[in-house]
Amino acid sequence: MLTIIPVSIKSLPARCPQMTFYEFNHDVVPVLQLCLGAIGLTSLFLIWWQAKRTTRWNQVVSHHQFFKDTPSQEHERAIHDAAKKIQVDLEVPLDAQSAQKICDNDDALFAARNLLNDYEELCSAILVGTLSENYAYAVDSTRVINAYKTYKAFIDLMRKKREADYAWSELQELAIKWEARQVDLRQKKAKAFAKLEKRLAKLEQKISVAR
Repeated sequence: MLTIIPVSIKSLPARCPQMTFYEFNHDVVPVLQLCLGAIGLTSLFLIWWQAKRTTRWNQVVSHHQFFKDTPSQEHERAIHDAAKKIQVDLEVPLDAQSAQKICDNDDALFAARNLLNDYEELCSAILVGTLSENYAYAVDSTRVINAYKTYKAFIDLMRKKREADYAWSELQELAIKWEARQVDLRQKKAKAFAKLEKRLAKLEQKISVAR
């Protein structure tokens, strides 16, 4: 048998009040704007982060792709052989007399210039940002510094003779900058080592007392 249950109108749920345009514009729109702004800023950050990582990767790849053989072994061998013939020792920094000997010998002169041009090209690429300076410092700092120290007298002489004050200036700038960086790093390591020695001495003293 079908049973009919009486339902009162009052027992029915009331209809949800409709949101006015003013309420929507005042309460909902600012929240949506905030969410969209946050999404936009997050997207921009991710794009910047990806671009930065890509740039770093490209710098490392460029270093090995274009400068893996810098300086040229051929140029290094050429200046070594030419210097040996005129009795110039490249194991120590050149003095004025040795620099003059190189300038007076065509083979030695061109070999030295080619070698320094290799270093200049590398240093220029680093200073303009084509290569990562931190990565290049880890890989090439010792060679760059030694090259500038070894050929400084020759560079000074060539600048004077050719009236070219900026010859191999990129090599000079980076070598001096990196040498200062090495000195600073050595000082920091020395301080850290001194602190470590003090802590170890205190620990040894405690152990001695405990015994």
